[in-house]
Amino acid sequence: MGKSYPENNNEDRNIADLILLAAVPILIAVLTASAAAFIFFHSGYGEFFIRMEEEPEADESAGEAARVLPLVRVKQYSDAWYAEEGDTEPSVISAYETLELTAETGRKFRELASSLRDYSSSHASEMRAAYIKTLESEIPENALYFETLHYSIKRADRSIFSFSAEYAEKNQQGESRGTGGAVFDSETGRRLVLGDIVRDRAVFCDRIACFLFDRFGSGEFLFQTTARLSEALFEKVFTDGADNLFSLDPWGITVYIPSGVIAPKDRGLYQASLLFAEEQGLFSQRYTEDGGAAALELNGAPLVNYLDVDYDGGLDRLEISGIGEAGAYSGIDIGLNADSNFRECPCTSFSSMAVRTGTETFLYLSVLSEEGNRLLVFNLTDGEAVYTGEEEGAAFTLPNPGSRAEAEMLRGTDPGEIWMVSSMNALGNYEAGRNCHPGKNGMLVPNTVDYMVVGDRWLSARKKLRAEKLNPVTLEPTAENVIVPEGAYMKLIRTDNVSYVDFRIGESTCVRLRYGAAEPQSVNGETASELLSGIIREQEGETL
Repeated sequence: MGKSYPENNNEDRNIADLILLAAVPILIAVLTASAAAFIFFHSGYGEFFIRMEEEPEADESAGEAARVLPLVRVKQYSDAWYAEEGDTEPSVISAYETLELTAETGRKFRELASSLRDYSSSHASEMRAAYIKTLESEIPENALYFETLHYSIKRADRSIFSFSAEYAEKNQQGESRGTGGAVFDSETGRRLVLGDIVRDRAVFCDRIACFLFDRFGSGEFLFQTTARLSEALFEKVFTDGADNLFSLDPWGITVYIPSGVIAPKDRGLYQASLLFAEEQGLFSQRYTEDGGAAALELNGAPLVNYLDVDYDGGLDRLEISGIGEAGAYSGIDIGLNADSNFRECPCTSFSSMAVRTGTETFLYLSVLSEEGNRLLVFNLTDGEAVYTGEEEGAAFTLPNPGSRAEAEMLRGTDPGEIWMVSSMNALGNYEAGRNCHPGKNGMLVPNTVDYMVVGDRWLSARKKLRAEKLNPVTLEPTAENVIVPEGAYMKLIRTDNVSYVDFRIGESTCVRLRYGAAEPQSVNGETASELLSGIIREQEGETL
């Protein structure tokens, strides 16, 4: 599996440093600490709550079709093996993700949907095979072997779908990690190689060599001049057919260079970025027009992020680091160019996202602690991280899956549709989210009144209930009432968290129950707990 990505061995790196790769600490922490939960980004509409079954594709105008952007459903899988019964920490962990387009966007980008399925299934099979191979080997006492794979969506528009892939492993052969990227043509689904993006490979290598010398100095590399470094990159790294060493975001290209080729192998991974606007003529115009406003999922330390936060036409270096041990951070450090801004916020895990609106750039930190979720907002526009506010109980997050082996979330790059999840108390305690956009000082403003319920959450009717009937496709009220039969299982769909909750019953019936928010909550004039059983998840009769 490690051969699928540029690999960098580092004998001096300890386990905590090695696995500090964006969401990787989250995947491991959720298996080793009951308080941990998944923290991720969500963007775009959740098609799962509208469509009860596949519908014929409707005719659309060109304008409507143009507004549809690729939206990916990311599924997480994890396996853990414990050496002894009763062990609280596993000896072997495998945690990986798969990518697939949502049903709605998959119909618009059929070839891309097929390519992502093939890509994901191939790498998932490799991860599963590596896990089994590790279990068949001799595992030392008190060992922690792991293999993790995490994707960060970098661009999702009508021309390009691109992401970075971060891989880490520790087994009987030692420790290693690698980072690579993938770029697909959104229309054809074809995976693009460097020759599709770059018009002049020699000039491209010159620019990357100059970037590396400017950022790290000549003493860092095996080659003492930019000309010799450029030649090495041209001959050994960036061939025309290279397809796993770069990713595209809306504004530029980022490359991932294994250190063993251009520097001593223990130096780790090198990243370099170029802006399309600064290198006009170097890139294919079809794929590299400046994308303007966008939301960008950020990589966590030890990886860095390059983007223009102050709109001066140059790249800024942004690094997000958890301070302390993975799973027990004392705070988060925001490194922006030469400045460092430490924010004290004890947490078990965190994720970060940057949003460029076209005039401002905001940083969003989604953190989870034993006290719950928090969303911290910073303005980066003036070249420094200025704290502007936060919201308690809200984050880009999913509920703790507990012993479940998989979870899923939606990701995209539309800054006008940022998915934020909050805790609900409408006829039960659960999490639900809604799309938002940046408002004043970057604070997120909801696009809708309603929240869409995250995951499978159910209530069952203890007796017959009067409910309002909804259109099963649009979820609009029909002005009709229906009777929900005793014993019916009702899947929560959405709520305003003030006065009503919408449910799906069976394949084609959707209803709305209005409730009184004053405790104890009531439905149809009766106490809710006398009419409805506790929230049920997945299997009928399994009460949480």
